[in-house]
Amino acid sequence: MQTEKNFFHKVSERLSKPNIFILNNRWDASASEPEMMEKVREQHMDRCISFLVDELRVNTLQMALERVFFVSAKEVLFSRMKQRQGLPPQQAALGEGFHNRMVEFKKFEHTFEVSGNKAGWIDNELELFIRSYLIHEE
Repeated sequence: MQTEKNFFHKVSERLSKPNIFILNNRWDASASEPEMMEKVREQHMDRCISFLVDELRVNTLQMALERVFFVSAKEVLFSRMKQRQGLPPQQAALGEGFHNRMVEFKKFEHTFEVSGNKAGWIDNELELFIRSYLIHEE
């Protein structure tokens, strides 16, 4: 985790207004322990918000709340592959709470797209990615 934090510190030092999103992936793994899931989610949310607002100082509290997501990229990929084949996603093969994670992932996609359009960087997305990567490599 410290390596990732160091990366974001470097990026926030070099870019004037970094547009940082935090995706807590593999959230499907928490579905097996529903009694602990909400507590763990709150813990992760608190840490992510603190990181964005207090440590990096790149977001307000409200903006940070809109930049943290709990998803399962594997489930989204599986579901979309089935849809592209013209088949309905097989709910039985997906973890408990899949629908909520899918909604959260779509919310992330929408927020990311809107944020990029407002910032005017969607067309320069690759360039920004490359700059961030080069900062990380230094």
